Amino acid sequence: MSDDFPSGSDPLQFLMKNMLGGQFGSAFGQGTDFRWEMVSSMASLSLAGPDGTLYEPNVDPSLRIKIDRLFELAEMRFETLDMLPGLAKANRTVQVVNHQGLIKIYLERQKETFQSLLDALTPDADPGSVPSDENDPAAQMERMMMMMQRIAAPAMVASQLGWVLGEFAKTCVGPLELTVPRAATGGVELVGSNLAAFADRHGLDFDQLALWTLIRELVHLSILSTPQVRERLETLIALHIADRGSATNSTMQALSEIDPSDPEAMKALLANPASLIAAPVNDAQLRTQSEIEAILSFTEGMVQYQTRLAAAYLIGDFTAIETATSSHRFNPGNPMQSISAMLGITVTEAMLERGAAFISGVLERDGGPALTKVWTDSQRLPTPAEIGAPGLWLARMEFL
Repeated sequence: MSDDFPSGSDPLQFLMKNMLGGQFGSAFGQGTDFRWEMVSSMASLSLAGPDGTLYEPNVDPSLRIKIDRLFELAEMRFETLDMLPGLAKANRTVQVVNHQGLIKIYLERQKETFQSLLDALTPDADPGSVPSDENDPAAQMERMMMMMQRIAAPAMVASQLGWVLGEFAKTCVGPLELTVPRAATGGVELVGSNLAAFADRHGLDFDQLALWTLIRELVHLSILSTPQVRERLETLIALHIADRGSATNSTMQALSEIDPSDPEAMKALLANPASLIAAPVNDAQLRTQSEIEAILSFTEGMVQYQTRLAAAYLIGDFTAIETATSSHRFNPGNPMQSISAMLGITVTEAMLERGAAFISGVLERDGGPALTKVWTDSQRLPTPAEIGAPGLWLARMEFL
């Protein structure tokens, strides 16, 4: 695979090599899906050093052993938490991986979701719209440009998706803070070197940071994998993706405005996820988005509540850890924000505050039984109108 990469970690170089060097066109002509290969290749390329080297060491055994031992403590405390859906003992595991390992897991686990996104952002072939007069130089040029755009738009979206996935693997603290619903099989994964680097950078105790992260990951996994939440979110994400047809037009427009003699313009386009995949939000997306936000506000509020309970027992004062990890998560430059935007599952600080207020409001009025029943029926999930009115939600629960 290394022979397929140019020197240096430059997504533009790789994209241009594949488009202009023949490999890209060959794959396209054979009817194979070059896009998924490009996602995988670009994710790996993002890990390359300045000299283009893709070598990454295995996980330090001592770090793996330390995290495994800390996980035992986190799991024991997780078992004491109530108001959560069940998580089978077999799925309460931790796998300590390197960056490449996390990329591989994500690409395998979320292939169907990411493939749907690529399909939605790929322009349909319409031979009738391509000028066919072979004797007209202008028509020939227009035909060539239209064909290039049909190839370039999905290629650039695939490249950007792969690139931000790789950047996410390099920077994530808790991978499940990218709130993509998933099955519980496989347990949680942590990039040990990311945790160590984050602790050093922020002056945090490694063991305490690891315990905080492991608890959050277990709580996230229990919620995102429970069928009532997972299936509803999967449906809403699919609706969000299906409504993104105009994003392709946005990408095509951006491509048409680039000066071919200016490589920096192409690099800037490729490096900006919003310019490639962010479509104007239409009415259908707004309706879908409001429901996604209500569900994620609720689930994130629950994750915060449960994590704080466990952390108070395991760590004591967790303020510094919570502040540092929250600042990292909600940083606009965090690659996770780009992936979340593509899938319509962005979590904001305001959403987290609404969710926390909802949990607090329900507990004050009900004490917890109603929250425990949420996981039995997706109809019990708060609606957009209810996430800011816990009393309204409790009133509806009386009829379910």
